[in-house]
Amino acid sequence: MLISEEKEKPKYSNKLKTQEEFKKEVYDAVGEEYSVIGKYVNRKTKILMRHNICNRDYPVTPTNFISCNNRCPLCRWDRWKGEDHPKWKNGISGLHSYLRYYINEWKQDLFKRYNYKCYLSNKNNRDLQIHHFYNYSQIILDVLDELQLDIKSNVSTYTIDELEKIVNLFVDKHVGMDGVCLSKPIHILFHHIYGNKNNSKEQFDEFRQRYNDGEFIIEIEKIQNKETLNLQKEKQEKEKYKVSKTKVIKTKTIKTKLEKVNGQEMKRCSKCKEILPASKEYFYGDKTRTDGLMHACKKCNNKSTRKKSLNNNKPRKIRGEATKGIKNTNAKLTEKDVLDIVSMLLKGIKHTEIVKYYNIDADIISHIKCGRRWAHLIDKDTKSKLMKLKSKKLNVDIVREIKIKIAKNENIKIIAEQYEVSVGSIRDIKNNKTWKNEIINNKDLED
Repeated sequence: MLISEEKEKPKYSNKLKTQEEFKKEVYDAVGEEYSVIGKYVNRKTKILMRHNICNRDYPVTPTNFISCNNRCPLCRWDRWKGEDHPKWKNGISGLHSYLRYYINEWKQDLFKRYNYKCYLSNKNNRDLQIHHFYNYSQIILDVLDELQLDIKSNVSTYTIDELEKIVNLFVDKHVGMDGVCLSKPIHILFHHIYGNKNNSKEQFDEFRQRYNDGEFIIEIEKIQNKETLNLQKEKQEKEKYKVSKTKVIKTKTIKTKLEKVNGQEMKRCSKCKEILPASKEYFYGDKTRTDGLMHACKKCNNKSTRKKSLNNNKPRKIRGEATKGIKNTNAKLTEKDVLDIVSMLLKGIKHTEIVKYYNIDADIISHIKCGRRWAHLIDKDTKSKLMKLKSKKLNVDIVREIKIKIAKNENIKIIAEQYEVSVGSIRDIKNNKTWKNEIINNKDLED
């Protein structure tokens, strides 16, 4: 009886849906929002669907469309833009990174106040961070409200005068503002408990009492373990990248079949398919193959090389003729931006400020200054002015003062902080790599 029952069962797996049946399923699931364009083959092969709202066509499998609810991919990303995104921060993400550079002095003062130690654990850590009692993002919003400016996603959309006002007011608000040095895992745990908005000093006092009672020992250890694992993964990826560069590529030996005719080994050419004796008279050598010969004969190889030589003799385009300026696909600046950068350099504006305003690399500005890029826009007079530009921090008188202090065996770091110069520039002056012509006498040391 069991065998007869199995024979009577219908085999639904071999049945295929028709085009009309699939259209009915789509209409029942979505309505008139989507329409079927392609032909239905089976549930695993992709079919073209059209989103009638945006008029876009995209391929999708029938199972993913009906059971997994995979809809138009482009419209899905449009829904997650701007204010609809769950991590929306009122459009101030560009100013977040731009303004952090101008708080370095305030941060260094706090690090010195706490002796480069965490306030709660009282340990020296390399991953120290500063916690604002008043939210960092709220300070930026207050600055924009006072200046009556709108929130913009990119910093480059603001003018230079507006950015100067924002920076000055932002730095003034940090004067006299309190903060605390915390290690990274403790700082993460605080914001995990109390959130990233509307934080206050009372919340930190409550967190400190709970930390001193030993409530967060296990949670902090978990965060530290996660960070160590992430660091190990980064190191492994870097080592893999280094190893991949140093790896030697081993050539694989390709097996070839030879035919024997009257006791002589013969080989078929892969291009003209002519059977020739397997010797170096008819084939070039190739070490990667078992027989030591190439797959094509000498005639076919000579024809291909002749074609290449004929193509090489054709007149070529001059280098840089079609890829000059805006025509280049990798161009990040316009002609107007380049001329503005040149005028800013002549006024004496720093490279770092120009880089932050245009969101480009510092190398691009140095190439423009030296005439390596966008040279067709700059005149000879402006080129000579740009090449004559030197650092305004050092003069003949200042260099003489620096050399006197070096002769008196003063510390190089202290001298660099005094004159707002890097330590490397003072070391070059000491080793006579720069400013060689300036010589100091014994009279100068006595004065």
